[in-house]
Amino acid sequence: MDSKANIYRSLRRELPFLPAVMAWRAAQSQIDLHKRIRETGFAWEGNFSIEQKAAWEEQGFTLTARVVSDDLGWYEEGVECIGQFQDQWVPGAIEHDRLNPRILTWFVPAFPENGKTLYRRACSYGDDWSYVGIEVSAHRAGIELGTDSVWGIESDTGDDYLTQVAFDLADEAIVTANKSLKDLCGCN
Repeated sequence: MDSKANIYRSLRRELPFLPAVMAWRAAQSQIDLHKRIRETGFAWEGNFSIEQKAAWEEQGFTLTARVVSDDLGWYEEGVECIGQFQDQWVPGAIEHDRLNPRILTWFVPAFPENGKTLYRRACSYGDDWSYVGIEVSAHRAGIELGTDSVWGIESDTGDDYLTQVAFDLADEAIVTANKSLKDLCGCN
């Protein structure tokens, strides 16, 4: 594992526009994430970013995380964050493929100042990446006591990001599970 200073320097080289204080915090977050991975034995199993799963023990619960396909992701996130294809021209639209009558001929980027980048991203949707969700559940004695999930994550964000989201969801699922235990039996 790299030192915080090495991670910081690497982030500053890769992302020169990132303010120093943000890079320093990101370096600490990365160290904290990898420490929690080591402490819990967390490990993704499965292919790529879709259909991955992990199971680990924490705070007296068995936790399971699953990365699942988000079939509504493009409609819920992609249109707003990337843009949309349509058959009519509007100002700022990028011509898609006017020679193919079977597809929509214009792409309208969500942010015209980044239109070409967003167009390339939209064209690679479904081939290079897709939207996924992460579901985490907390169990004790085989009984599910708490769950949490988040949707609209781009599948190519990387395992560190998916793991951090899984841990954040696990923390919430544990809170819910503890409340469920208290409600059910008045114990912790």
